[in-house]
Amino acid sequence: MPPTPSLARLSTFIHYDTGSLWSVARGLARNVQKYRALLMAADSPRRGDLDGRGALSMEALIEFCEFFLIICIDQVEFMATLLDPEDLLRRMDLHIKEEVQTGRFPKGSFPLLREALLAGEVQRGQAGEITRLRGADGAKCCF
Repeated sequence: MPPTPSLARLSTFIHYDTGSLWSVARGLARNVQKYRALLMAADSPRRGDLDGRGALSMEALIEFCEFFLIICIDQVEFMATLLDPEDLLRRMDLHIKEEVQTGRFPKGSFPLLREALLAGEVQRGQAGEITRLRGADGAKCCF
């Protein structure tokens, strides 16, 4: 029977893809010393006869798992505050106002982007109506 790979060795194969909306990597990076220490401890030998049944410490593994779950919960709560609709729209409005002032976004951008956020998509023909720059009659719209 082949030896069981250690938790630390297995974690080197885990790719924390931060391209998605939520990632545990942010929380682990904020606690990197504790993360590494608990990860290494989870691969340590048993701490006496009452510490699990295998060669490695069950107690240390449980400590690592508890830490990891606390980090996950913290990151889910963090993302929940970022995605709170009222706060998200407020931050979006501030950002778009800055972009309009610098000329990177055209005037009327906020209503269009707000609609895209809330509805998920906007039909091209609706842009003029939403921004009130021109009607749906095909007249000029800057979007």
